[in-house]
Amino acid sequence: MSQLESRDATDTDDELVVGTDTSATGEHTVRSTRWMLVGLAAVVAAVIGFLALSGDGNDGELEAVSAPEQTTTTAADSTTTVATAPQGPATFVADATLYIDENSPIEEGTYRVDTLGTPFSVTVGEGLFVQPNRRGQFVLTHQSSQGPDDRDIVMLRLSSLSDPAQPDFGLDTYRMAWPTDLGEGWPADDFSDWLDNLSDQIVVSNRQDTILGGLEATRVDLYLGETACSTTGSFCMLFGSNHQIDTKMLNLGSTYRIWVVDQDNQDPLAVIVGINREADRDWFDTADAILSTLAFGEIAPNPMELMPAGQVELPFLGGIRTELAEQAVAFRNLDSHSTIRPAEWPADTDFLASPVGYGGNVLDTPDNVVTELEDSGLVVIEIESVVIDGIDARVFDIAGNSSRPSLKRTTDDNTGWWAPARGRTWLIDHPDRGLLMITSEAFTDVDNVFPIILAQTESIIESLEFIDLE
Repeated sequence: MSQLESRDATDTDDELVVGTDTSATGEHTVRSTRWMLVGLAAVVAAVIGFLALSGDGNDGELEAVSAPEQTTTTAADSTTTVATAPQGPATFVADATLYIDENSPIEEGTYRVDTLGTPFSVTVGEGLFVQPNRRGQFVLTHQSSQGPDDRDIVMLRLSSLSDPAQPDFGLDTYRMAWPTDLGEGWPADDFSDWLDNLSDQIVVSNRQDTILGGLEATRVDLYLGETACSTTGSFCMLFGSNHQIDTKMLNLGSTYRIWVVDQDNQDPLAVIVGINREADRDWFDTADAILSTLAFGEIAPNPMELMPAGQVELPFLGGIRTELAEQAVAFRNLDSHSTIRPAEWPADTDFLASPVGYGGNVLDTPDNVVTELEDSGLVVIEIESVVIDGIDARVFDIAGNSSRPSLKRTTDDNTGWWAPARGRTWLIDHPDRGLLMITSEAFTDVDNVFPIILAQTESIIESLEFIDLE
């Protein structure tokens, strides 16, 4: 049985669902886009020609990366109100409001977050913004943050750390840092030895064993000293990764306060506070006040799991059994939305139960889904139908570049389901589970990537059975 099957400590019907307000302001849209572009660029650089990790990516190699431009911050930009630090250790508030939004401001209050697998509660004040809040990553920033290291608090599940002796190795050929078997890299649960073996290119200070959120942790401050970055783009060194899907980089000119939190026999958690200007050093005080209210609940597995090749049982679409031709990473974004991603390609096999139209209407027939996809600007072409575990499935090729999400994953989903640049969708009208959707998705370099992800998806579908998981 996989960890995903048994992971019930923090799963809820609302897990990682984004709220109902879809009218983001222009300022927030620009800020969120900058954060998302950095993540997208990292994915592109990982596989497609090892492109630069800035903007849309540029070819070429830089011997060094300049320190970030020192820009003026106004008082309005810098002010953040935080809750008063508690007098004693914080206690996990299990019945706090479950925070399910991302890429949006967060109101003052106490919240529970389940995104990391292990749940936590935290109290925040005004002037803060949540960036990604999904698949083992939660990022809280100042409301005017323009990108990674600009007054952020990154909480990330770690499956692996970089090579401490060569943290700059592999950024311009990213896959070499973690070979495709994913068994290499420094063990994530060996942070102390990682620090002991760390290259002197990274300056270490204030190292100590401590407690964060009620759990044992190692705390350290890191700063990149005299360093020639072997990379393209603005990133300089690699810190760690969660199965190569979410990765934390270290940048020249930035300062970090890092806690790696013990999770017994599960993948540890990293909490990384960053600034990229000395003028913003008071952000560390803000972060300390926020983190003094942090309390973890019961330890739970990493929500992203590396699945071996062979037969697997997963809680997708109400429960499935299938065969994986090769190892892949599996994760749930929501109870209704799950993903299998191959180890070597930035492409997905997506599983969506009871899809919802962009306007919030539940879609109960394949024709309704097709109409929604076409309304979002996609070209949809029906091809020959297939049978999946004894049930007829209609099959459609889709292509295009939509300016908005094509579907919602739940009625209160603000992020939405974004259609791939090229994909194939299987729509199954299941007699007991309702309308189910499986999609093979390629977002970049589609001529090369799509045939690979399509072969994976077809292999999954050929062996797929609908089962009841205990």
